[in-house]
Amino acid sequence: MAVRLLDEMEASYTDDTTTSTLLLPPHVSKPNPDQVTYGTVMAACERSKQWKEVLRFAKKSLMIQKDLNLQMDGIALTSALHACQQLGYADEAIYYLDLMKRLSSSSSSSCNDDDYEHNGENEQKESHRNTRGRQRKGARKPLQGPDEVAYRLAISACARSREEGRYKDGIQLLNEMKKDWNLKPDVVAYTAAIAGCADAGEYQIALELLQRMKEEEVEPNVVTYSAVIGACATASAKAATRIQDDDDDDDTYLVDSSWDDENGNENTDNDDYDKNNEIQKPLQKALQLLSYMKSSQSNVTPNIVTYNAAIRACAEGQDLIGAFELVDELIACGLKPTIVTYGSLMTACERVGSVEAASNVFKRMRTQNDEEEEEEMQPNEIIYGAAISCCRKARQVSMFFQLVLSLLFFLSLHQFTIF
Repeated sequence: MAVRLLDEMEASYTDDTTTSTLLLPPHVSKPNPDQVTYGTVMAACERSKQWKEVLRFAKKSLMIQKDLNLQMDGIALTSALHACQQLGYADEAIYYLDLMKRLSSSSSSSCNDDDYEHNGENEQKESHRNTRGRQRKGARKPLQGPDEVAYRLAISACARSREEGRYKDGIQLLNEMKKDWNLKPDVVAYTAAIAGCADAGEYQIALELLQRMKEEEVEPNVVTYSAVIGACATASAKAATRIQDDDDDDDTYLVDSSWDDENGNENTDNDDYDKNNEIQKPLQKALQLLSYMKSSQSNVTPNIVTYNAAIRACAEGQDLIGAFELVDELIACGLKPTIVTYGSLMTACERVGSVEAASNVFKRMRTQNDEEEEEEMQPNEIIYGAAISCCRKARQVSMFFQLVLSLLFFLSLHQFTIF
């Protein structure tokens, strides 16, 4: 409804007669849309989670504001930032945050101009015009620059971006909000920045941010710890992939037969140790963090998301026994394994090529289904895919084809396609 009304107002403003369905009679005079109009429609789209519509009207507002000498206010810019955060649009988020920074300079210049303006009555009318439609009891004052919410949204947008390396922009914004605007980053801002590190596998930076939180007396929550553990898991996964790629490249080179065997063996052993340490070190950090959360020194109790992240760290660190132990531990703590839990557990089986352990995962899922009255948990394509890869590594041909048929049946039920 709000969108259609705005479309009619825009059509009237641009003399567009192509609008087919009218909510208002043609003879009714329609006012030109202004920043309040666009901000209200953006807020309506925001409440209904139509994120792309929010940004569409934000762009329209920017286009028309030049003609009408308007400026997007802080509320509208916050709506645009929220949409960017939900969609993971880093560049757009930084752009709208920059526009919000300009509110500070524009408000200062307008205040200076007002000192030379004559009458307070005109100022009151102007104030009423700029805020109509948003005058409500308890409404916050107009923003004169970015606030903590704006920075949190922008940092999260960078963290969620699919573009490689955008977590760096999130950390830069985290530093900027304190240095340039004297805004104190809270647990949400820090956690958003750490989440970006988690996706990038930058576990050392994530640990540094966690330490900064403690130094600044910002209490981490369970989401924060889970994100750091997730960063460790991704770091181990990336290290394993990188090592595998290096090994594949090494296979293409011939070894010089004149190389001294003793030195060659020593260097090979050192290389193997370094490679293994590159995978194991993030895993050890993840387990240490989980152990700290369970200790009396911590006020935060690990939840299923935390355990799932730790199990994935074990999987990527090729610690199969540790992964199964964590599943048993979370059950003993009263938590219930999820499909994500079993997916990570099956990944642990795949990494070491243990068909027996993979069969155990399926058995555990069946046992959990038998014990519960809720809807049965069915293996998904991730679990089937990891199990099939496990059988391929172990050269278990019979079980391999059985799982392939099961996967095809699962995909047909859920209307998925392989290609």
